[in-house]
Amino acid sequence: MLSLSSLVGSEELVLSGSGVLTNKNVGTGTFSLGSLALGNALGDGSGLASNYTFTGGTELASITARALTISAAGVNRVYDGTTSATVTLSDTRVTNDVLVLTDNSTAASFDTKDVGTGKAVTVTGLRLTGTDKDNYTLSSATAATTANITPYVVSLSGSRIYDGSTTASSSMLSLSSLVGSEELVLSGSGVLTNKNVGTGTFSLGSLALGNALGDGSGLASNYTFTGGTELASITARALTISAAGVNRVYDGTTSATVTLSDTRVTGDSFTDSYTSASFLTKDVGMGKSVMVMGLSFSGSDAGNYALANSTAETTADITVDTKTIVASSNNNSLRDSSVGMTANLIISSPSHSSSEVVSQMAKIPVDSILLVRPVLIPGPAHGHRFSVRDEASNLWPAGN
Repeated sequence: MLSLSSLVGSEELVLSGSGVLTNKNVGTGTFSLGSLALGNALGDGSGLASNYTFTGGTELASITARALTISAAGVNRVYDGTTSATVTLSDTRVTNDVLVLTDNSTAASFDTKDVGTGKAVTVTGLRLTGTDKDNYTLSSATAATTANITPYVVSLSGSRIYDGSTTASSSMLSLSSLVGSEELVLSGSGVLTNKNVGTGTFSLGSLALGNALGDGSGLASNYTFTGGTELASITARALTISAAGVNRVYDGTTSATVTLSDTRVTGDSFTDSYTSASFLTKDVGMGKSVMVMGLSFSGSDAGNYALANSTAETTADITVDTKTIVASSNNNSLRDSSVGMTANLIISSPSHSSSEVVSQMAKIPVDSILLVRPVLIPGPAHGHRFSVRDEASNLWPAGN
């Protein structure tokens, strides 16, 4: 960096070694000779170092600013709806110099806000601060680099009532929070691990994100399911059990029989049952109320339902119980042909005509039921059938 002042005539010398500056910084000033020395020039040897000296001379050095180039490296980030970017800066400073590089007002930005790979990033407003800043001049106040914007991860969650399928339709699902006020639409359906009640993950199936209808601020390409979670909750289906009454013949009790049906999903397997079914009264009647108690159900798919009712009400008929009474041939008595019971029949003659009516009342205990009525004699009494009914009209004539 040093040169000699003019020598004598055309003589030449060589300079070796190095001097020592007062400091390292930019500027002009003297320096000490250090190891600097003169030597004979290579060539014709006309210049001899011994004929020259530094003593009495001046030693001046001028240090000019070093051009500093700043480079930027873009930092990848997740989509956030803005063009803001982050970079790391490096430069061509001399090792150990103290410089602080700043991008004024953090002015680093992507070319667009949307997801992409190797997207252009521009850095503006670069400047220097720090102890050694005056020893450098900045080559440029801007820098350019690239970086990636990766999709924003969304998760899915939702619930529905059990329907016997493994479908997780888009209508039952909602998206986790999106960026800002952006909106997206969800279409298709996922696939549950199984059909049963419970909470668990599901596969995406044909589920897809789409651009929202409206201002278009939400772009599906800026979002992804990858890395998110998909959870669905299947809740129990309300099961209503209905009863249909079964008609029966009068038997002196209120007991009833019903058949059950329910609102199960077609193909599901379980059995309905009840603890009791009763008429309100024991007597003959049409469309009589029947109360069913203790409804329950059990089976392989029972866990997917919640019972909506433990009782039910229906109707059924209690019809007249017709008894056939046979007159004995050896005495004036009647016999119940169904149970073999007999009872005395008081008649005035064993051979009344078919048009005669015995005026006395016959009290006939048949199957523990007290039977009272005038008896019509359709022919000779011996060996003929008669029909009777009780005081509550629960047994009606057989017509014979």
